[in-house]
Amino acid sequence: MKNEIFSFNYLARLYQYRKVYDVSMRYLSPGKDALDWGCGNGHFAYFLLQQHVRTTGFSFDPPPDYLLSRPDFLHARGHTDDPVSLPFPDATFDLVFSIGVLEHVHETGGTERASLAEIWRILKPGGYFLCFHFPNRYGWTEPLCSALGVAKYFHKRKYTREQIRSMAADGRFDLLEWGRYNFLPRNELTWLPAAVSDTIAGAAAFNSIDAIMAKCFPIFTQNHYFVCQKPPPIGENVPPVANRH
Repeated sequence: MKNEIFSFNYLARLYQYRKVYDVSMRYLSPGKDALDWGCGNGHFAYFLLQQHVRTTGFSFDPPPDYLLSRPDFLHARGHTDDPVSLPFPDATFDLVFSIGVLEHVHETGGTERASLAEIWRILKPGGYFLCFHFPNRYGWTEPLCSALGVAKYFHKRKYTREQIRSMAADGRFDLLEWGRYNFLPRNELTWLPAAVSDTIAGAAAFNSIDAIMAKCFPIFTQNHYFVCQKPPPIGENVPPVANRH
């Protein structure tokens, strides 16, 4: 699928999802049912479909046109008047994904904890909630860009590891893994030459620098990710996930 369909513009921007794809692959298997909560242009739903995972997209906008012909893709449209409720029966999904969504529910009158309670409801026992691009309170890029006036959008809420643990516990989830990623900014790289931002070699070099900086200064990275599990029924064992961190 071409980058322009997903509005990534250049490879270095696309690669901000490396951690998303790598972690998600540990929890995916063909035939599972997944919800792409806040599916947007459908790029992550497309990824899930490529892994033979039955996928439902949920958003306040119409479904992506290029996915409508897929028999393994469904779309449910929500409304900002009710930002929390999800139109699915209890225990519908094996996996629910949030890619830059959970931190925005307050903007339409919801709360993080109310949304997590609704996600808990629609997950099957033993199912997983995977959250990515969850903004880090101590990330360095937004404060600097704000001071320089070089970006148009800033997260109104940012989070700590302790807040993530608290939300998971309040939502009756088991927190399985957590981490930080993306040290360098990815969405505002139009000033870089295309040889750096939009070639395989240039993007690989950018990724290497990003990985080194994230390893050296993890507290200042832009994003958290975390994976929670709705506990399985008592006495029922869920097979362990390979290569879990």
